[in-house]
Amino acid sequence: MQISTIQQDSCGTLIINDITGAYAVANTSGWKTTTSGGTNIQIDASVMDEAELGITPPGSATEIIFDLMDAAVWQALTPYTTGQPFDSSTLVDTLAYTITEALLGVTMIDGLYTIRYYVKDTNAVTTTVIFTVAVYCKVECCVNGIVNKIPDYYQCESCDNTYLRNANEAKAMLEALKLSACGGITGRFEDILETLQDICETMGCTCS
Repeated sequence: MQISTIQQDSCGTLIINDITGAYAVANTSGWKTTTSGGTNIQIDASVMDEAELGITPPGSATEIIFDLMDAAVWQALTPYTTGQPFDSSTLVDTLAYTITEALLGVTMIDGLYTIRYYVKDTNAVTTTVIFTVAVYCKVECCVNGIVNKIPDYYQCESCDNTYLRNANEAKAMLEALKLSACGGITGRFEDILETLQDICETMGCTCS
């Protein structure tokens, strides 16, 4: 299975997309179809036995588990607001899980989230994907707000403007944070995130 993630601009919603796709010659690990896929797991309510989505927030040792075989959970997380989990209406190209703060039960903060996606069929074939998501929505919003206020402080081209220097530093640190996240350099990401959070606290977050 393959997964991609998106955090909404509201900073309170995480979308986990199942991008596994259907089985094909060029995608041999894809979801099994009725005609091909060998021993791969098929999206079919009659053969799906277990399915879970686990999320461990930053700084927590507790995994928050969503039972995707529970119809109420399935309808709350997926685009399929009716029907049963993995029934005939489920399409491999539109399978996504929308996690809100209300569903998660905790406030979403910036940091490293561990995501576990697990499925098992009635033939005891299992697939598990565990990966880390670097979330930086709140500091990005804060830095953008700081940069947006530059015209209020920058009054002339030759000014020695402390706010401008600090804003440029914050913007550069944000780009470094994104590069660390993209490169999977988790230790550096956490160090830069902490620095940015301190900058935002000192300069005042004008995010809205």
